[in-house]
Amino acid sequence: MTKRLLAATLCAPIAILVSTAAHAESFQGFRVDLHGGYDAVSSAYTVDGATAGVGIGYDIPVGESVIVGVEADLDYSSVKDEGSYFGVAYSQVARRDIELSARIGAKLGEGTLAYVKAGYSNAGYEGAAAGYGMWAYEKGTSDGIRLGVGLEQRIAEKWFVKGEYRYTRYGSDDVNRNQAIFGVGYRF
Repeated sequence: MTKRLLAATLCAPIAILVSTAAHAESFQGFRVDLHGGYDAVSSAYTVDGATAGVGIGYDIPVGESVIVGVEADLDYSSVKDEGSYFGVAYSQVARRDIELSARIGAKLGEGTLAYVKAGYSNAGYEGAAAGYGMWAYEKGTSDGIRLGVGLEQRIAEKWFVKGEYRYTRYGSDDVNRNQAIFGVGYRF
């Protein structure tokens, strides 16, 4: 009985969204958003923290229920790894993350858009190490390929909320990044 009630509770909103007439025009034009969430960077091991940023984008309807768009994001991360290894103290910090991507979305119902995206990411980082009378510092950037999936829900005529998962692979450095973000935005 409890399983059936849970299944009905989860399926009813989805059925209502899918059965509602869907037109992509409500997701067209210029948009901005503020977002934040979880950020994890991994290579030999994973270090995690928070991320926050701003995004801009432009979407165009293609047919009645599909949009295509472009977007740019600028995020800052709190991911930091500090420690000591064989008497050498070290610190590695993920800094800013710039994204340029394209997305394609399908309107699921009145006010709901599901999308996938792919694009370019450029991440900044800093690292320092000191020990045995020596000191080293490095500051640089890494280029990567970003993939993502998300859901956008209109909450008022021009306002929306979104949730998004992002995966980035920084190829030359063998580094992966996983982010789960939530945001609020405005369409012009």
